[in-house]
Amino acid sequence: MDLIDRGVFSRKAQATETCRVDLAGLEAGTHQTDDIIFALDEAGRVAWAIDRVCDHASGKLVLDAGGATATCPLHGWQLDLASRRYTNAQTGKHALDFTVEDGVLAYERTHFVLEAPARQTEMSPAPMTVRFLAHACVVIDVAGLRVVTDPWLMGPCFVTGWWHAVTPPEDALDVLNSADLVYISHNHPDHMHRETLEKLRRDMPIIAPDFPSGSTVGPLREMGFETVHAVQFNHVYEVGETGGRVSVLQAGDFRDDSGLWVEGGGHSALLSVDSNKLNNFVLPEAPDILLTAFAGGASGYPVTFDTMSDDEKRRVTARNRVAVRDMAERYVREARPRAVMPYAGFFTEAAPEDAGTKALNAKNSSAEICEYLGRKMPEIVFADPLKTDIAVFDGDGIELSAFSGDRLFDVTPAYCQGYISRMVEEGQDHQGDALKSYFEAASFTDDLIVYVAPMTRDFSSYVAEGVVVDFTGDAPRADVLTAQEVADRFAAERGENGPRCLLIRVRKDSLWHVVANGLPWEDLSIGFQCRVDRAPDVYNSDFWFHFTNVHIGEAVVPRLEAAQGNVQAAVDMC
Repeated sequence: MDLIDRGVFSRKAQATETCRVDLAGLEAGTHQTDDIIFALDEAGRVAWAIDRVCDHASGKLVLDAGGATATCPLHGWQLDLASRRYTNAQTGKHALDFTVEDGVLAYERTHFVLEAPARQTEMSPAPMTVRFLAHACVVIDVAGLRVVTDPWLMGPCFVTGWWHAVTPPEDALDVLNSADLVYISHNHPDHMHRETLEKLRRDMPIIAPDFPSGSTVGPLREMGFETVHAVQFNHVYEVGETGGRVSVLQAGDFRDDSGLWVEGGGHSALLSVDSNKLNNFVLPEAPDILLTAFAGGASGYPVTFDTMSDDEKRRVTARNRVAVRDMAERYVREARPRAVMPYAGFFTEAAPEDAGTKALNAKNSSAEICEYLGRKMPEIVFADPLKTDIAVFDGDGIELSAFSGDRLFDVTPAYCQGYISRMVEEGQDHQGDALKSYFEAASFTDDLIVYVAPMTRDFSSYVAEGVVVDFTGDAPRADVLTAQEVADRFAAERGENGPRCLLIRVRKDSLWHVVANGLPWEDLSIGFQCRVDRAPDVYNSDFWFHFTNVHIGEAVVPRLEAAQGNVQAAVDMC
């Protein structure tokens, strides 16, 4: 099915508020208001101003004692105010535009919306149906167009770390293959799930964001799909002979992530997926329905980190739940939809070996989100997909209903163990020399040494060979050691002055599964398959980005097979 590019969304200012700060009596140094942090030089001039939104999870930066740094209480991200760059990650803040007149700092806070290009022909009214299938997978029928999003419809993902908390309906695979178009938002396996995609016909048209890294389009083409459209952000595409249009929007942080707008027949849907600050909160105006994440817990931080106690992890997890809830509220207030359906959060740590992780990793429920936001915004319809998973928009009407059939499968201990057993069998091929070749083939350098120590599945013992990878030179250099020697070397070197040190204690079988199949390394962290220690306690964002979005797929597997004497990489199952 052809996509016809009809132009780009335009930004339209809907409301502008001028905010003012009286500078009288303020001394040189840094200061904060409810919205901004700014600095005055010795002459009393404003040197710079930034907003207080943390670029990680949209928490609020707070000035530290002394005024040299500001820290977000959610995850401890710290901003060095001299450079306006984070000490915890390799990214920074953009300066605000401002003016100063008569001792008053002024800046504008404008609410922008996106306005779609005018249609070439008049649009006939038509109803829109949105049906929740599982997790982030929904089907949208509008104006003769059927779009299915992010299909994860069987098995685990994130290397057996995530399982369906709500299993798909019995007709989910048939619905998937009946689509006119499939949307893949990014390369995390709960959105680009290889086992599910093996069930999808190869001639299915797919749209995916054209990330510079190629992290999503590349693997889809490697899987053999014949029509993968690498779409440009904020471009509006007509879909074939249907009356439907689609557009993909970019996440507002440094990650490869996106959201989707679908429109036709006088109705529209907006999906924020996992995106932080989708399009910096400049969104299509007043969609009929917004689908947004709600649960939290979708990160290896803090539960996989050895840098904090279990009590600290519980406190951070509780703060994270509030942050995710607040992000959902921000999306609703910015988008101003008629209806909201929480989605992209229906997973659980079902494997018995992850019971401890599950106990620590508390999440919001869809019922809690609907009840909380419904009290604040009673004019909006909140549809909990656990109760009503089908929403029909026809004119001004909204009709909610529920699928009444059976489920496609049940997640049982035996179901989980079948996948884990195959993972363990695959892990018998683990080789230290292959790890060395894998890392030394990566085009990545940084002021960083990574210590990879394979472990048993219960993290009780070191097993097999690991590597110490030095990324500080012109090219990576890896030393093969026993896993215990890797851990001992980290303990000896972590306190020295010099490069940052990152220890990743990881289930041997899960590590091998990722390396042998060229999968993203965030599969290990988000899937709770590893335990992390680091010195200093800084998020090494460049490392995780490169080995999640760049050093994947065909860039890895051919070299690995050659290093093993043509060992055949196992077929990815999750």
